[in-house]
Amino acid sequence: MFFYNPQSLDFWGYQRAAVTDRFVLVTPLHLPWTSPLLKIRFELSGEGLELYYPDGEPFKEPGELFAERDLARQERDRALAKLRELGIDPETL
Repeated sequence: MFFYNPQSLDFWGYQRAAVTDRFVLVTPLHLPWTSPLLKIRFELSGEGLELYYPDGEPFKEPGELFAERDLARQERDRALAKLRELGIDPETL
């Protein structure tokens, strides 16, 4: 569990080495920092805190995730409409 204050740039949290271990307070955390259990990397950039998956891929911004979700819903709705147009009831699939 990690906490970040964008105004003060303070970054601290609780960590554990294994899922069965107890949480240990870690403060302050100096960035960049990688979680020993999750292998998620935390970095500070000019835009604020950035998080990276263990493979180096950055976490997506919430707006980007919402846009992807909305696009997937639109594609689903088009596919369902096409099935209905072809006389196929999607509920029976």
